[in-house]
Amino acid sequence: MHYFITSRIDKLTSAIELAEIKRLKLFKALNISAKIIALNYSRYQGQIWKELGIGNDVINPIAYFQRLGTNKTSTQEVLEALLNNKELTIKKSQGFAQGFIEQKLRIQITEYQV
Repeated sequence: MHYFITSRIDKLTSAIELAEIKRLKLFKALNISAKIIALNYSRYQGQIWKELGIGNDVINPIAYFQRLGTNKTSTQEVLEALLNNKELTIKKSQGFAQGFIEQKLRIQITEYQV
């Protein structure tokens, strides 16, 4: 297995990262196993990697060891669990929710729309 290490692959993909992706695809075309290791974590990385066509070929150590992205709970279930506290006064708008206790902000949730 060959590993290529980079700091991150995000929406503003640099020429260096594009070269790494081309190198990865070249290795795959030659049936040589390879992966990119992206050291910095981004909560949107999975979506970005899918858009770049490398979703199954990039590993982030933080996400890997914390098993992030393996949770099958829906967004709505997570929101309901977080906002189900009887003490909270909830204010919602599109993709955004805030929970207050005694008029003090205690939780704020912003949904990322894919």
